[in-house]
Amino acid sequence: MAERPQIVLIVVIIVAIVGLIQILNGLGLMDIGPFNPVDKPADIGQDVWDLAMKIAGFILIFIGVITLIIALLVYKGSNFARRILIIILILGVFGSLLSFPSVWAIIDLVLCIVLLYILFRPDVKQYFKS
Repeated sequence: MAERPQIVLIVVIIVAIVGLIQILNGLGLMDIGPFNPVDKPADIGQDVWDLAMKIAGFILIFIGVITLIIALLVYKGSNFARRILIIILILGVFGSLLSFPSVWAIIDLVLCIVLLYILFRPDVKQYFKS
């Protein structure tokens, strides 16, 4: 196997941090974690809202765990994980464009584009193909 480029480690760290944030946000939606960013709309009953937040929290936790697994597999040089990450980042670009021009959408867009650029660099592609 080819030697891992240092830039791959940076990608792994960023993806792992995103996964951890997703897990913390999911726990927050379930009233377990440190974050609870969503206020209940006035036209929804409390029971329905609580159930919806628990389901959304569970989904976010699941996505966060999958993100951490992808980060680990990218670290180990899995080309399959690299392809999955590329698909996720492309979806992130489209999601950012839909949320434009918010500050977080701009940050997300730039981050997705930079990570995509890194994943398509020749040395990085060679590492995943070996």
